[in-house]
Amino acid sequence: MVEDWGGHIFIHGDRRAGDGCRTTLMSMDIRGELKTPVKGVTAFRLRVTPEISPSSGNAEIPAVGVWTSAKPALDGSVYLSDREFDLVRTMAAAGKLASIYVSFQEPYYGSSLIASVSFSSDPPEAE
Repeated sequence: MVEDWGGHIFIHGDRRAGDGCRTTLMSMDIRGELKTPVKGVTAFRLRVTPEISPSSGNAEIPAVGVWTSAKPALDGSVYLSDREFDLVRTMAAAGKLASIYVSFQEPYYGSSLIASVSFSSDPPEAE
């Protein structure tokens, strides 16, 4: 269940081969509670980042993101296309982002691959 979210934007200038360039990095942090604990942990923070051409990675399973730590909360990132990111951001800004479903490997030494993620305006299903 989604409890809170925040947005981040980082802009910096750089000079490569004599030409100046500007780089913008955006993300959203979505925080909440898992319906089912994972190794005793229920809190999560998921950073959602737009990417021009997100890929499914080259690991043992196709993945859209990764959990990078598991304590005190699951902390991870997923990469969405610009259009997908805009939709999630719009849902959150309108107060309609109610739940997230994440399918992932069981964490091993605090990390695991995220196979799929979905964002919904519907509340989590009751057990």
